[in-house]
Amino acid sequence: MTRHTALILTHQLDAEESLERSIALLDDLFSKLPFIPDPGRTELHAVAPATALKEKLVLPRGQHGEELAATPAGDVHHLFDGQSWHTPEQCPPAPMDSNGATGWQWLYFNTLHNTDASTICYLWDIHALGARSAA
Repeated sequence: MTRHTALILTHQLDAEESLERSIALLDDLFSKLPFIPDPGRTELHAVAPATALKEKLVLPRGQHGEELAATPAGDVHHLFDGQSWHTPEQCPPAPMDSNGATGWQWLYFNTLHNTDASTICYLWDIHALGARSAA
């Protein structure tokens, strides 16, 4: 069973508008996934102000796991930075002095590092529709 995570950052919205924006972006992401998502099993895993996540940021160093989607906070398969969607396969390359970290880890770091106090982060768990349920 396929499981993906999506990190969505919203900027300069009140709490209700921010959540609505996150849900609309998630719906948009559903049309781009390489599998059919199960909306009944999609869950909001965590919500946090970006400032809380920024406090824990450190410069990327080395790999954080075997998966291409690995970040210091766990696997993140899709990242909406406030303007566009990114995936580990389609992200900027790591800088020349990457400290052994991937381009994805650097994008995750830079995205959170460059947010402002109005940013709210949503982490969604997305599960694929089971083969038997899809028929």
